[in-house]
Amino acid sequence: KQWYQRRVRGNQQSEGQTEFKRMESLTNVNSIAAGHSHAGAVNGNGEVFLWGNNRDGQVCPKKMALVTKPAKVTGLNTVVVNQVSCGEGFTICKTVDGRLYSWGRGKHGVLGHGDEQSKTIPTLISSLPFTDIVHVDAGHSYAVAVSLEGELLTFGKNNEGQLGHGHKQDVLSPTPVDALGSEHVIHASCSRGDKGCFTAILVDSGHVFTVGVGTLGRLGTGDSKNRLAPTKIPLSYFGKEKVSRVVAGTTMCHGVTVSGAVYVWGSGNTGQTGLLEARRIRNFATERPKRIEALPKGRPVITLTSSGDHVLALLTADQ
Repeated sequence: KQWYQRRVRGNQQSEGQTEFKRMESLTNVNSIAAGHSHAGAVNGNGEVFLWGNNRDGQVCPKKMALVTKPAKVTGLNTVVVNQVSCGEGFTICKTVDGRLYSWGRGKHGVLGHGDEQSKTIPTLISSLPFTDIVHVDAGHSYAVAVSLEGELLTFGKNNEGQLGHGHKQDVLSPTPVDALGSEHVIHASCSRGDKGCFTAILVDSGHVFTVGVGTLGRLGTGDSKNRLAPTKIPLSYFGKEKVSRVVAGTTMCHGVTVSGAVYVWGSGNTGQTGLLEARRIRNFATERPKRIEALPKGRPVITLTSSGDHVLALLTADQ
């Protein structure tokens, strides 16, 4: 319910802050989000607060490059928000009644308004008047949304096929990913980098689909091929267990099974994969999911989150 932050620049603490510090201006926080250079929080009243880089108006409409303290988004006073997601230069939020609002830099159609115009105030994505959105995620320059009916909609930059529409043209409005057919999507996660983009998709059967750049095993399909349409990862790669959570990073992806085991695929040798052998092998990569054995035994992982090149895991309490 209370929000703490620690500012780190490289290996040095910025502004002399060497430990987590409580942000006194934020209370009763229900949801948080960290983007490339700005962050946000939603409180119990459904109000959104943002801070950080504001060069594209993604934090507030004032002409200031940096907002150093959480600022309430006044353009959402008439709605109740329950999720916010921060991309590179843009922000998207979801209301309790399943509507999406977006603002910031509009390049590539990432705001979902049918054009590439930027917005400095939250603007309703009007192309979804009858769609009840239950989840939204902002990547570097694209975004995904999941509807209550289990439909995946994607929009924004698509130069690497990460949107899953079978082509590489930008998509200016939320568009259903038809290639998923009758699959009921419950969650989707965007990769965090500006290159090598991919999307991870979780369906209600516990299967994971991936699409986009497959270099260095990002897609977890057992090879490094790029794909323009979502491709299913075999459950056998997860020890024949269903997956309950999937989180995409910059060059790797993690999945949590129903028993709380964690699997990773992709690349990274600075610790972000969680695999011990990754620290010993230069240019480490795995093309299919590998279980992370270093996590504490007997304490299943509840959920994961990633900011790109590092991962946080929430485990059950130690009995």
